[in-house]
Amino acid sequence: MRPAVTICLLQTLQFLLVTFNLRVTALGFYVPAIATDGLLLLNGVYVTRRVLREGATRLEIAGYVLGGMLGSAIGIWLTKAVFGQ
Repeated sequence: MRPAVTICLLQTLQFLLVTFNLRVTALGFYVPAIATDGLLLLNGVYVTRRVLREGATRLEIAGYVLGGMLGSAIGIWLTKAVFGQ
């Protein structure tokens, strides 16, 4: 159960960063765009290495999917609160 929660949280972070990155890129903010690019790469490498090395159970795959959905929702809410419409 713990690995599934970890993957869910990492995917939530990943999709939150993707959403934030898209917003700051569209607004033309260079430094936050570059910073989130770096964070996306680090997080993506970690998750990919972990899944490729150890495999993934169905519960972990469910956490992966749920984390992506949560991250998008939180990212949209957060960027609307920070940057407005």
